Order: sequence, then structure tokens, then C-alpha cells
Amino acid sequence: ALGPALNLEDWLFEILKTIQVPVRSITAAAVSSGDHRAATRVLKQSLCLSWRLGLVIALFSYFCTPPLLHLSGVSSSSPLFGPGRNYLVPRLWGTPGLLTLIVLQAVLTGAFKDTKTVLQLVLLGAVVNSILTPMFLICAGWGTAGA
Repeated sequence: ALGPALNLEDWLFEILKTIQVPVRSITAAAVSSGDHRAATRVLKQSLCLSWRLGLVIALFSYFCTPPLLHLSGVSSSSPLFGPGRNYLVPRLWGTPGLLTLIVLQAVLTGAFKDTKTVLQLVLLGAVVNSILTPMFLICAGWGTAGA
């Protein structure tokens, strides 16, 4: 059940990562020219765009999960459909947060050359995930939705 859902999620993530390129380039150019206000403006605009885009994707995915899973080869009559949907919908509701992290990573690595903070954010996310996933799976009994 998770295979097709992960396939869709990975596909979407690869597309969403492309937001890094312009954000990294524009903020790096602003910082290198000494215009920190422009870099701050780009960061604010990029975060607003990522939140709006993430919300649109989350809403779209909520209503379009059946056709998306069908594109992955899982029909609505398949026994994999229910668990796949239960996993995919909550994951896609996290898209605004994912895009926020992508934008922050682009700004930190591109404009400020700060890879240490990016690594710390990734490690923090891994620790939080390793704690919350078992809690949602076992304690809350959410099954695939808790993953």
C-alpha cells in the first residue's frame, strides 16, 4: 500500500524542490551585493509562496487522491487503495511545512553558505520523526496514517 503512495510523494517532492533554484540564486545575489533588505524580502515572499502553494497542494491532494493513486496503478477497488490513501493524505497535508524547510535550506545554503544550520534542521526533523512515528502508529493506533 505504501509503495504507490511513496511513489507519488517522491514525485511531488522532486518537483517542489525546484523552488530552491530561484530562491538560492536571488538571495545569494542580494547578499553578495550587500542588499540585506532585498534578501529579507525574497525570503518573506518565498515563504508566503511556499505556504500558499503547499496549502493548494494539500487541498488538491485531499480531493484528488483517488485519481492520483489510480495513476500509480491502484484502482479504488484494490485492497491497497484504503491504506495508500490513509498514508498519502496526511503526508501531503505536511506540504506547507516541507516547502518552508526547502525555502529555508535554499536561503541558508545559497545566501549565507550556512550548511551547519541546515544539517541541524535535518537532524532535528529526523529525531522528531523517530519519536512521533511510533507514537502515532502504536499509541494512537493510526496505522498507515500515523507513518
